[in-house]
Amino acid sequence: MATAVYVKDGDCFKHFVCFAPEENKTVDVAETVVEREAFKDADGVEYVSFEKCETVEQCAFENCKELKTVLWSKTSKDNTNEENEKNEKKTEKGLIGLAVSEVAKLTIQSEAFKNCAKLQAVVLPKVNGKITIEKDAFAGCGELRTVVFGESNKIDISEEAFIGCSKLTFVCYENSPAARYAREHGFRIVNF
Repeated sequence: MATAVYVKDGDCFKHFVCFAPEENKTVDVAETVVEREAFKDADGVEYVSFEKCETVEQCAFENCKELKTVLWSKTSKDNTNEENEKNEKKTEKGLIGLAVSEVAKLTIQSEAFKNCAKLQAVVLPKVNGKITIEKDAFAGCGELRTVVFGESNKIDISEEAFIGCSKLTFVCYENSPAARYAREHGFRIVNF
């Protein structure tokens, strides 16, 4: 059964993000690097779950027409539904329904997810170093509605990273580099 992932502030529901993936349509990536064109034009991939991935190379998922959700999350087997419900009740503000992973740095290279026509949500990890999102990384992802930025004070997003993503909402910390980028580029913002 899929789990809803959303943003909450106290008792206020702020923004629906996505449903956590079902196992049979998921690619779980345990490696720290997804090589150039590794999944390019792949059929049948609807969800990608990373735990420790720090680099998604150029064109790695380009033209994955069925891809809907990309998550950096801790293994779902680590948290039971009961533990998730307890965490939800304790959490007054933030992302609910998913244990976001943590990495040292994150680079999403140019055209990594280009033309993923059904991509709707990307949940990035907490990053201790720098997040880099290169030119055309998500170009042509016209259904992309949500990108969730975990904690990171160092973010470098190309001016053309989200070309053609007119429905996009950034979910991020208030006054973060991601929020500044979203404001400067006219994207909707929902703060944690």
